[in-house]
Order: sequence, then structure tokens, then C-alpha cells
Amino acid sequence: MPLRRKLEESTSGLNSATILIADQRGREELVRALQGKPSSVQSRLADAIRARQTRPSPAPSPRRRLSIRSWLELLLPAAIGASLWIFFEYHP
Repeated sequence: MPLRRKLEESTSGLNSATILIADQRGREELVRALQGKPSSVQSRLADAIRARQTRPSPAPSPRRRLSIRSWLELLLPAAIGASLWIFFEYHP
């Protein structure tokens, strides 16, 4: 068990990643953890999947009405462009 404790200590830091040991017991434990059943395996992957499943989906944002400034930012360049086009098109 000292080797197991050393492995757990070295893989539980900030820069650690998930280690998956592919044997039958490990597979059973991972399935149990993913199903939300009690498991002796500490799995960040299972925790992340469970958190994603239980988190409510974001509600669609209500449509905002455009402010006067937004309308000006949209329409002013078009109005200037149209007036310049009219000026150069009809100016003798």
C-alpha cells in the first residue's frame, strides 16, 4: 500500500491528469462512479460529467431593444454613404 499512497499523492496535484488503469475492477469502478453510485475511485472525469449533467441549461436570453446610440451607430454610416452617393451622382 505505500506504493499506492505514493501514486495518489503524486497524481493529486494541480498539474496532474486523469490516469485510467484498464482492468476489470477499474472499469467497474469507473462505470459505478459515472452512474452516480458510491465508488472508492476518485475520478475528476466522473465528477465533471456528473456536474455537466446536473447543471441546468442556460435559458435563452431575452431580446434586447436597441438603444438610440445603437440605432445611430447602425444608420448613421448608411445615411452618410447614401448622401455622398447622391451628392456625387447628381452633382454637375
